[in-house]
Amino acid sequence: KDLGTSISFPNRTTVESIYYDVAEDFSQRILDSCRDVLYPGGNQHSLDSMCGRPYDKCTKEAFMAYLGIGNPAVPFPIY
Repeated sequence: KDLGTSISFPNRTTVESIYYDVAEDFSQRILDSCRDVLYPGGNQHSLDSMCGRPYDKCTKEAFMAYLGIGNPAVPFPIY
């Protein structure tokens, strides 16, 4: 199974992308465990910034995508 791609440089390897499989029920449990978490010192839900959309519109698919390919701050694509 292809787990991603990398480029080799002298004395180092750079990751270009990763392919990661997550079970449907596991991704739902991760989302459910984060659903009511608030930022310390505020009344904003953590999922507002971890899902790329408001927490009440966050789905497990959107959440997993934002942790990988949907977030511009991720250093390489995670599929």
